[in-house]
Amino acid sequence: TRGGGGLTARFLDARDSYSWHPDLLFPDATMQISFMKDLVTTSNPQSPFTFINFLHEHDRLHDFINLRSFYPRRTEFNAYLKWAASKLDSHVNYGKSVKSVSLVTPHQPSDSLLKVTFQQGEKGADQNIITRNIVIADGGYAKWPLEQPQKKYTRVFHGSDTLDRLNKLNIATDKDAVFHIVGSGQSAADIFAYLSSNYSRAKICMTHRSFAMRPEDDSHFINELFMPNAVDLFQSLDQSWRDKLIRDYWHVTHNGVTLDLLPKLYEAVYADRCSASPRFSFNRFSELVDAWEIDGSAVSSIRDLTTGKTHELHADAVILATGYDRPCPHPLLNELQNLFMTLPDGRAYDLDQVWQVKTKLPVAFGVFLQGYGERTHGFSEALLSLMPVRAKAIADTINTKITKIKSAA
Repeated sequence: TRGGGGLTARFLDARDSYSWHPDLLFPDATMQISFMKDLVTTSNPQSPFTFINFLHEHDRLHDFINLRSFYPRRTEFNAYLKWAASKLDSHVNYGKSVKSVSLVTPHQPSDSLLKVTFQQGEKGADQNIITRNIVIADGGYAKWPLEQPQKKYTRVFHGSDTLDRLNKLNIATDKDAVFHIVGSGQSAADIFAYLSSNYSRAKICMTHRSFAMRPEDDSHFINELFMPNAVDLFQSLDQSWRDKLIRDYWHVTHNGVTLDLLPKLYEAVYADRCSASPRFSFNRFSELVDAWEIDGSAVSSIRDLTTGKTHELHADAVILATGYDRPCPHPLLNELQNLFMTLPDGRAYDLDQVWQVKTKLPVAFGVFLQGYGERTHGFSEALLSLMPVRAKAIADTINTKITKIKSAA
């Protein structure tokens, strides 16, 4: 928020307080990116909101340096984010669930501002905010591969709900339980590591379409995909070349596991194979067809892609580490969809250089999307890598627009 009649901002968060993937904060899970790619360092290393300053304020800077690691545990990075959020509490309204975004004057989009409709919690009365610009950064939607909605299940859940659901199921850590993990990316690997070390007698089965978990490619040349100039490159390419680049390196951000975690997992799997009663198994080249619950058990129907045959697996819980969707149209923007430009196939918004949705005609408002621009801006959209750069570009753009409007007045 800027004073003196300049840019003002109001932040709405559906959660009751700050949280960052709370049900994936396993004690031993580490970050996939360097601590230097925090909230601000790559845009302003002198900012008081850096991870380094967080360590300094908590008298841990020298201890962290002595770790000789660029990758803190997620629990510590979460503590850093919570620390930063606490300094902005006066600007954030928690417990506010946004329902829709519409035009104040529907028949005059070239002059209309935006009306943001939200409610307190799930049952509160509708409230509205009038704004000229809106930034949507909701992290996407948990990808749900089953026909029945998530609320129909107790023992089948998305990986993003793991810790909460395990706590509610109250499965004893020393019970002869069975867990079924669907997926082979970082979340699936982290969940496997957590369950294998915390449920000492449980059997764990992992189902995935590929042969095995693969390492993420964070080699030096590939990592240039996560630099600001990579955004300029994506913007300069024809859409067919953008899509080709995404296909060629899709596994870099969407289906890779950190290189240091894979040896630990394999060591655990090898030790298990040497035991008298192996606990771990893998359904390779397989996919989940359906899942249902019966008599306190979660049943999965699994298809072998090489033969087409299916079989059933009974488990105490089925965990779907199936990633996230960034839909187009975005559910909050349905009422504005006819004004927006999309890519030729209609499956993604056409965003300009500063992450603003392009419109079919001149409008008085701006809609900016964070995390939805992979096909226009590149791979960093799905990660934290360029978050400071992206946020600064959006804030500077909005501030410039407001300044021009005030000058014209």
